[in-house]
Amino acid sequence: MAKTLVALYDTFADAEHVVQELIADGFARSDIQMAFDRTTSPAAHTASVAWDSEYEGANLSETLADLGVPSEEAQAYAEGVRRGGALVVVESSDERAERGMAILQRLHPVDIHERTAQWRQEGWTGAAATASTSTPMARTATATRSAQEQARAQTRVTNQGAPTRRVEGDKEITIPVVEEDLTIGTREVERGHVRIYSRVTERPVEEAVRLREEKVTVERRPVDRPATEADFAAAGKDVIEMTETAEEPVVTKQARVVEEVVVHKEVTEHTETVRGAERHTEVDVQREPETATQTRRVPVPQDFATYNEDFRKHYITAFGNSGVAYAAYEPAYRYGYELGTHERYRGRDWAALEAEARRDWEARHPSTWERFKEAIRYGWDKVRARI
Repeated sequence: MAKTLVALYDTFADAEHVVQELIADGFARSDIQMAFDRTTSPAAHTASVAWDSEYEGANLSETLADLGVPSEEAQAYAEGVRRGGALVVVESSDERAERGMAILQRLHPVDIHERTAQWRQEGWTGAAATASTSTPMARTATATRSAQEQARAQTRVTNQGAPTRRVEGDKEITIPVVEEDLTIGTREVERGHVRIYSRVTERPVEEAVRLREEKVTVERRPVDRPATEADFAAAGKDVIEMTETAEEPVVTKQARVVEEVVVHKEVTEHTETVRGAERHTEVDVQREPETATQTRRVPVPQDFATYNEDFRKHYITAFGNSGVAYAAYEPAYRYGYELGTHERYRGRDWAALEAEARRDWEARHPSTWERFKEAIRYGWDKVRARI
C-alpha cells in the first residue's frame, strides 16, 4: 500500500531544504513533487526537483484529492500555495513513510488547521462553509525560581526631587512595600502537522504454468495369426472405458499483512535559561536634624555561581568515586541553593523543611531523593551559612 505525505511550508526556501533532506535520505527525485507560485519564488528555477503542471493553480486541489487528501484540506493546501507558500508532496512506500514523515515534521511545516482558521477569520471561505479546526491544549507547569535562571536585580529608587508631605499630630501613614515574584512556566504549542494518506494500488502479475493433459487414442492394427482361447475370452468383454484428464490453471489470492506502519512522536527535552527582573520596594528612613541616614535593606543572597566552586569540591569529596559526572549532581546543589535563598523558608531549620523539600523534589525527579539528598542538604547549609 503506497503512502502520500503532504506538508506545507511558508517559504520556498524551507520547502527546498526539506526536498534536499529527503533526497539525501534516499528518496527518489521522481517521487517528490513541489507546488509553489513561480511569480513569488524567484529562486524556483534552482529547485532540486522538477515540478509537474498538475501541481499548479486550480489543478492542485484536484490532484491532491486524487491522491486521497480530503477535499477541505486539499482546498486549504491550494490556498496556502496561492498565498506564497510551498507544498511538498512525497510518494512513499510503506516502509519509508515513517522516515519521510519524520523529516517533514522536523523542519516545522505549517499547521494547516490553525492556518485555515486564521484565513476564515479574514474572510476566506474555501470550498466548504464549515471546516474543522483544532486548538492545541495549553499545559502550564510552574517552575521554581532560580537565582541563576532569573537575575535577582533590585533597583533602589531615590526620592530626590519628589514632593515632601508633612504629617501633623499622631496621624499614622502606611507605606506599602511591594515585591514581585517572577513565575516561569512552560506552554505546549504545535509546530505543524504532517499527514499520511493511504491508498491501494494494483500491479499486473503473470507467471508461466506447465499443464498436463491426457487423451485416449484408438489405433487399429491389421493382424494375421491363429486365434486362441485367450483371444475368444478377450473378445467377450465388449465394453472398455478409459478416462481423459487435463489440468487447467487456477488463480487464488490470499491477503496477508506483511508490515505495519507505526506513527509516533519523538519527545526530546532541552534546558533554556530564562531571565527576568523582580522589583522590590525599599524604604529609607531619615531622621532630622541628624545627618546620618539609616537604611533598612532586605539581604540579597549571592548567586549560584558564587557557590559553584564549593559545590564542586564537595562533589569530589562525597561523590567523586561514584563514576557519575558533576553535571548529574548540579541540579541537586542548585535545588539546595534555591531552598536556602527562598523567602518562604527563611528562619526554618532542615528538620522542619526536609519533608516538604522531598515532596517537591520527587514531583520533578521521581525516586531520586535518597540519591541526591546529601547534595541538596549541603547546598542548603552552605547558602544559609552566608546569609
